[in-house]
Amino acid sequence: MCPSSGAMLAKEPLQELKKRLTSMPTLVVPCDTVTYVLDIDASHRALGATLQQEQDGELCVTAYASRALSHAEQFALLARNCSEWCTA
Repeated sequence: MCPSSGAMLAKEPLQELKKRLTSMPTLVVPCDTVTYVLDIDASHRALGATLQQEQDGELCVTAYASRALSHAEQFALLARNCSEWCTA
């Protein structure tokens, strides 16, 4: 069975991510004279952030963190969203 073109398209970014996470350097040493860029992301289940700097013309990660939300945090987020929807 041949994979659909959509499945092939979805596979390419995953392969690129694997390549970047397993090749050197994953993290760069921060430089105090360069401005930092903080990139954050959140979903209903997790939080993530990267601290980056532009070095040699490329935005490079100097640190990253992520964690899953607890069930209580997920519920609190859902309750807050529901109250916002109800008052809109």
